[in-house]
Amino acid sequence: MAEPIEESTEDTPKAAKQVTQRSPFAGCILLIAVACSFLFILVFSFFSLIKQDSEIQQFTTETSKPVPVSNREARADDITALDTRLIEFRNAVIDEGKDGELRLSADDLNLAIAGHDEFVELRETFYVEAIRDGKLVVKVNEALNGAPLSGTSYYLTATITGVPAISDEEVVFDVQTIEVPGKTVPDGFLGNYSPRRIMQRYKEHEVLGPIMQTVYEAKIDGEALVLKAKLPEPETNEGVGEGLMRLIGLIGVFTAGLLLIVFIAVKFGKSSK
Repeated sequence: MAEPIEESTEDTPKAAKQVTQRSPFAGCILLIAVACSFLFILVFSFFSLIKQDSEIQQFTTETSKPVPVSNREARADDITALDTRLIEFRNAVIDEGKDGELRLSADDLNLAIAGHDEFVELRETFYVEAIRDGKLVVKVNEALNGAPLSGTSYYLTATITGVPAISDEEVVFDVQTIEVPGKTVPDGFLGNYSPRRIMQRYKEHEVLGPIMQTVYEAKIDGEALVLKAKLPEPETNEGVGEGLMRLIGLIGVFTAGLLLIVFIAVKFGKSSK
């Protein structure tokens, strides 16, 4: 009878030790990668701004050339007449709750800028030359910042054309063309320049803010800028109630269909036994 062979314990491989510690180099590599990416973004952004500054210099000047401003002293009576129309428009919409329409000519817009200190930032920088062909034609003299840390400012002295629009309860100027005599303005600059939010600073104004919130349409009609305004409709729960009823109805139909399926399944199950 053969003797049983004893299993050798010397040749049995030992269980490999679990390595619980991670290499510190993995974290260092990750940090280096993040730092390099951040540095690349900074360098790329800096040189992009330098390139943009170089392009802006091609159609701007370092000298301010103010645009005309209406004579507020000589046109005092006209400014008073304009103020009367503006007040009537505001009262009709805000106080009486009526639909309002205000027509403003190029001269009206320039008188408003010259005659009211609220628009002091627009004096010598924004002058409506005409309203024609469905567009506002405006002369601008706008300061632009130069390259970072250069301390240089440039001035865009140009004629711009565009149309008014409403965006987020604010009247904005959608610029379509920029013309600088003897210069070419890149399309990329126009894309960043428009729309001009010249009324943004007045959204919180105690008088201009509330009336601007009621304006729902701004368009060009002939030689006038037309603003249409009305108080917003009061919010109601009618829409919410109708939606809830529809939801309840759908749930009821789904539940009835499910019960019908269960009933049929039980009925046929009993009959098959």
